[in-house]
Amino acid sequence: MKIFLMCILFTLFGKLYAIDSSFCSSQNELSSVEANAGKSKKKDTTYWTCTTNVRLVGNQYAYSNWSAGGDNSIATSFYVDQKYVYKRDKRSVVFITDFGVGYIFLANDIAPVRKKEDKMNINIQANIDYTKEFAYSLVLDLKSQFANGYSYPNDSVVVSSILSPAYITLSAGFTFKPINSLSCFVSPISGKFTTVFNQELADKGSFGVTPAKLDSLGNVIQPGKRIRPELGLNFVFRYDQEVSKVFTASATVELHNNYFDERLENRWNFDLNAETKLIFKLSKRLTTNLFCRVAYDDDVRFPVYEEIDGQEVLVKSVPKFQFNESMGIGIVFNF
Repeated sequence: MKIFLMCILFTLFGKLYAIDSSFCSSQNELSSVEANAGKSKKKDTTYWTCTTNVRLVGNQYAYSNWSAGGDNSIATSFYVDQKYVYKRDKRSVVFITDFGVGYIFLANDIAPVRKKEDKMNINIQANIDYTKEFAYSLVLDLKSQFANGYSYPNDSVVVSSILSPAYITLSAGFTFKPINSLSCFVSPISGKFTTVFNQELADKGSFGVTPAKLDSLGNVIQPGKRIRPELGLNFVFRYDQEVSKVFTASATVELHNNYFDERLENRWNFDLNAETKLIFKLSKRLTTNLFCRVAYDDDVRFPVYEEIDGQEVLVKSVPKFQFNESMGIGIVFNF
């Protein structure tokens, strides 16, 4: 059933591509006729808009239960945000990238270089307007990172790496946009794939994938699965507003459940991923920023230890809210 519904999602993407290809083919034929008639015309690029934001920021970081690793400190970070929008008649495509890396350099022999920020977010949304406020939408979203993550000060054990984890979501639904700064996307059939391509992490069952099966000596009998598929509801709320010439606020809240969770009581337990950005413009090139991220996934568990006979013993693992906050000042370039 899950495979069938996921196939429907890919088919819908294929149909939209086919429609767009047919439209482009018709336009090309028309252009060819006009050219043969001796009508020269420049290529129209007014359907596209593009914005690029590059920032070099000195940040203060705070983490709480962050599964990808990290510790509280001050570091330098580099961000690149891009947004491409294609709008023609009733159809539009929005392509957004959000990349960021940050490191701190310490004068000691224990983890002298530590990662503070690492994000690779890509979002593609194709829309066909039904009314001014409503549109049919297809969305592909990827969230991952570039480099290995550690639970500092221990830098000998990797707790995350590129595409480990990666959260890939493919959704079909509709978008409600009452005003330009606010939108709500709802998808009744959304495929979410949690990938852990680092086999060592997959064998441990990191980020909710099925762990490896071991024999009595701890040897791997069957490797852990590197992909955990889910099919469920998907809600995405977005707010992006230039409140004034010197202040911009944006927020994203994403919710996703799993119709086929093995635990019946967990099928309506939604995973949460939320992010808020507040940017104050001090001058043309100087800004101060506040970023907050909150995540919750019932399949991502954290160990709970108790002291028994003078020793810490693992007694259980539980899901927790994950929190990541950064605040800083930096240089910005807009293109």
